[in-house]
This record gives sequence, C-alpha cells and structure tokens, in this order.
Amino acid sequence: MNAKFTARPTTRPVCRLTALLLAALLLLGATACSSTTATTTAPPAADSYVFAYEGIQIPLAARADEVLARLPEPASVFKAPSCLFEGEDEVYAFPGIEVYVGSYRGERVVAAVFLTDETAKTPEGLAIGDAAAEVDRIYGTERRESVGAFTYTKGDTELAIVTVQDRVTSIAYYGVFER
Repeated sequence: MNAKFTARPTTRPVCRLTALLLAALLLLGATACSSTTATTTAPPAADSYVFAYEGIQIPLAARADEVLARLPEPASVFKAPSCLFEGEDEVYAFPGIEVYVGSYRGERVVAAVFLTDETAKTPEGLAIGDAAAEVDRIYGTERRESVGAFTYTKGDTELAIVTVQDRVTSIAYYGVFER
C-alpha cells in the first residue's frame, strides 16, 4: 500500500518560523494522508485549488520551472535540505506570497503556496487579517477542523486556513503526493 503525504514544508525563513510552526503542527495532525497527484503542465483540474498571483495561475504539482518562468522575478530565494522531498527545497518569495518547490520523483514541482500578508487574496477573496466568519461564508463548513485550523480538500490539493482570535492568520495551498 502506497502512503500519501501532504507537501507541508517545514523549512521557512526564520522570521516567520515561530508564527507558522503552530499552524503547521495543527494542520499536520489534521491532514496526514490524502489523494495522490502527478506532475503536470496541463491546466489545473476543476477539482483542485489553484492560487493565482497577478493573474498567473500557480497549480500545485506542476513543473516548477514552467510556473516560475511565468512569474515576475522573486524578491528572494531560500534553499534548505528537504524534509519531505529529495535534495533541497526552494522557497521563492514574492510580495504577499511564497512558492515552495521540491524535487518529487526526479522533477522539480510546486509543492505549496503560502500567502504571507493581507496584500494577497485567494481567488475567492479571502485574505490574512479577515474575520474568521469569512472562512465559513466563502468556503463553507465541509472541512477538517482542529483548534482554529481548517483544511479544505479538493482533488489532490488542500487549502489550509488558520484563525486566531477570530482573525485569519495563515492561508496555504498544498499539493498531495504519493510516497
């Protein structure tokens, strides 16, 4: 039996590590296993979550080089040994988001996208800092829930939202990969 795992990067720039560590721990417990996915350059499936940055779609599990070529120049790139994939993970920082890239089965793929501040919004309109009630209004209540952490699954992707004191504090898109 093949195990599945959600691409939840644990290597983050130090300045955000503490704040997101709690969110990652809460979400990890709620989303250990899920569906499989494959690398693709085709348009994202209708049954998957896809973040768009400046009108450019960033499908999870897509070939990273093709996605990064369409995006503007990143503000920074952070590399660290991978905890989930082979070799090194790379974090490409853009204003308002971070794109996580890992090597999966010999290919560099988009593993996750993190929204980092209120300037970035999901395609449905949710942003960091919004009232927690907006999560239910926009995405509904069909989800996995663990102490203020909400995980919505669509196909081979997950949308993870964390709320603290009735405010959205973290929004992340994750690909789900077969081990």
